[in-house]
Amino acid sequence: MNGSGEQVFLRSLENGEFFPIYVFEGERFFIEQGWKDLGDALERVYGVGRVFRKKISLANIGEEELASFLYTSPLGYSGKLIWLDDLRGIGKEVLKVLMRFFDRPASRTYLVVTLDADSKTTKELIDAARKANSLYVKFSAPKSHQLPRWIQARAKRFGKQISPEGARLIAEVTGADFYAIDSELEKLAVAVGNRKVITEDDLALFLSGARLSSSFEVMDLLASGRRGDALLMLSELLERGEQPIAFLGLLARHVRLLWQVKSAESCGKSLEEIKLLVGLPEFVVSRLMEQGRSFTETQLRELHRGLYEADLKLKTTSIPPLHVLTPILERMKKTAWK
Repeated sequence: MNGSGEQVFLRSLENGEFFPIYVFEGERFFIEQGWKDLGDALERVYGVGRVFRKKISLANIGEEELASFLYTSPLGYSGKLIWLDDLRGIGKEVLKVLMRFFDRPASRTYLVVTLDADSKTTKELIDAARKANSLYVKFSAPKSHQLPRWIQARAKRFGKQISPEGARLIAEVTGADFYAIDSELEKLAVAVGNRKVITEDDLALFLSGARLSSSFEVMDLLASGRRGDALLMLSELLERGEQPIAFLGLLARHVRLLWQVKSAESCGKSLEEIKLLVGLPEFVVSRLMEQGRSFTETQLRELHRGLYEADLKLKTTSIPPLHVLTPILERMKKTAWK
């Protein structure tokens, strides 16, 4: 078995170098992307639509059916790519069929196996892969500080460019939800049409609009003393599937922006200067300036510290998100209109 990182794996696909067996491990999003990239690379060799692709759960298949998938050539196809997933609870006879393929792979058949089995089966698979002509790829997710740069690189897959600030905003809205990031980038790519660059104006208009507007709405409700309505809105957001950490990050960003705008105003900067400073469109900056009148810079600094503490609590304890976020809203309400 050849050990490899995903960069080596991708380079081998670019060069048209293929192995009969691939062993994938790591972050699910990247495993799925690796499977797609492998299929696309094979189609560049065999022709578009000429590669049979099949994902199989080994928990729901017998040995005869598996053998048929591995060794039978489907009509109308030149190559075959099989992904064997969900190996937990795999039967002995099914495992034997798999081991036989490791020893004698079928011609023009490419097999992907994910290491999601019990420890004993995983060891058997790794031992068999070491003896076979296979490639091991461990996919890893970017760390939080690497996420904006990864988002910039990911945008290129959609033929677009995005600024570091724009990438950070997407990261704050989505968190490390790679499926959500992909969905947002796809939506933005469609929204901007033929333009190559996704701007901050585009993000303000199209990036999870409900989420972005919700941070303004929560702050509007708190600034006007309507704490009950703010709590109700927060509860509804969580019930609709809003990720607590992502929303908390969005609120923290909102408070930072209010703080920046408030500080810039106190230094006598104009709307145009503030717009350039924070890198946001004029209508967003105008709303921030209006909201900022309900808070002092000291109060905003305290709120930001409170949001940071809440973020740590959400990430390190099992306390229900609503119980963590509610005191923050209470703190905001008490801070406003003092």
